Amino acid sequence: MKILVAHYKKLIDSVISYSKHFKHFLPEKTKEVFSEFLAQYIVDNCISDNSIGSDAEWPIRLKQAGFRLEYIQVEGLDWESADQFQLHAASAEEQAQAARDYDTDPKNWSRRIEIANEIIQTAIEVSQKITPIASRKNKIPVEFDCAAVFDVDDYLYFYSESLTDERTEKEVNALIKLLALDRPKKILDLACGYGRHTNRLAVMGHTMTGVDITPGFLEIARRDAM
Repeated sequence: MKILVAHYKKLIDSVISYSKHFKHFLPEKTKEVFSEFLAQYIVDNCISDNSIGSDAEWPIRLKQAGFRLEYIQVEGLDWESADQFQLHAASAEEQAQAARDYDTDPKNWSRRIEIANEIIQTAIEVSQKITPIASRKNKIPVEFDCAAVFDVDDYLYFYSESLTDERTEKEVNALIKLLALDRPKKILDLACGYGRHTNRLAVMGHTMTGVDITPGFLEIARRDAM
């Protein structure tokens, strides 16, 4: 309980200490990555009323169930209380000040320790229980909404800046090298999109056939080909 009468720096040390203990419960570093299947598994197998303990419970249960978990290191989370009842998000200075104000009260230090203990206790309890292996059997397949994902206007809006002529030129040159397209050939371009590669190869003398499920892309490809 020395943390209650220690300097603010000790709060940072307590977080580092918790991280070291937490590593013992997982064979790999993890982060929470969601998919519909993963989210449903959490709903079916995790405690619904333990929001604080879920920081430990979810990654442990998911690892035991066979999910592949990865890890990404971040600097830290914003201080949420600085944004309460505000019309705009708090600045970095305001967040830092809110954290300093919070940490001047030893009662708040005690609350942080309670939260850390709850997370650790949950990790211990979960690691001692048998978690059912996740299985996709008997799951209703999710229909892929191609029309929504490849909406022409949305696609061009988000990707046009990255799909530059310079990029297309490099990709076509790579195709020529990898496929040994040193002389005119008949080429079928499946999922040709709006013809970035198809039309460029056609200009080089190849006989191109482009196929795509999105009519809007084909219209653009035909127009550019002319």
